[in-house]
Amino acid sequence: MVIPNNRRHKLTPQPFFIRINREASVIKLEHTISGFPAQKFSPLNFMQLIDSATARTYLPDVVGQILIMQDDYPHYPEYQTKLIIGLRINGWMMVKLTLWGNEESLFRQLQAMSHRKYKVVLVTSIIPCMCKGKLLLASSSATQFFFDENIKHISGFRSKISIGGE
Repeated sequence: MVIPNNRRHKLTPQPFFIRINREASVIKLEHTISGFPAQKFSPLNFMQLIDSATARTYLPDVVGQILIMQDDYPHYPEYQTKLIIGLRINGWMMVKLTLWGNEESLFRQLQAMSHRKYKVVLVTSIIPCMCKGKLLLASSSATQFFFDENIKHISGFRSKISIGGE
């Protein structure tokens, strides 16, 4: 049974969810149908991130261009547990994305493998918050990074702010 998702604390932004109860039945399909996609991204823009920071209902995705990277201890790599990234998410808006622990080391490995002049990244499952009127983003244990230019959100972001075609 598909019913409206109007619970106060939603796990997803989807308007519906599936409830399986005693009346639910299972039938065998005669033909195959396409499965769920392996990855489904839904990056938010700046204003949607602010709304998400105040609502805290789920962990959103964001796509942006890496402008700066700041280490806690740039000369001591063994002590690095935090990385702050300046991420351009609109044509003019930059927000700080703080990566912690495993996510920080995973990002460094992926960053070292990619040799692009303009690095656009899609970051999933981030924690947005407001601090002194500014939007800050932080990694969660579910955060993942995607640099693949074939992902439609990354290519769309590049074309929207005309990166690479200059």
